[in-house]
Amino acid sequence: MTLARRAKRRDATEPAILAGLRAHGYKVLQLDLPDLLVRRPDGVLFLLEVDGIKLYRRRKQPQLDFFRDWGVPRVKNLEEALAWLR
Repeated sequence: MTLARRAKRRDATEPAILAGLRAHGYKVLQLDLPDLLVRRPDGVLFLLEVDGIKLYRRRKQPQLDFFRDWGVPRVKNLEEALAWLR
């Protein structure tokens, strides 16, 4: 296993989404791909990918395939994240 040589660049909207989800009672763990593992209060787990507007255009095809194959929603703000988690 290799270690990342650089820190993963996080999307600019991610801190606000993290804080908002935690304020709504969700447990959130930051991952690399996808960005977030979210646990609802009832224990159901969700994967979420946070997309900034600029980063949206730089996704590589294997990443896009992963999101499609695993049904990972791509969100840009807290409102979209909450809509997927309800």
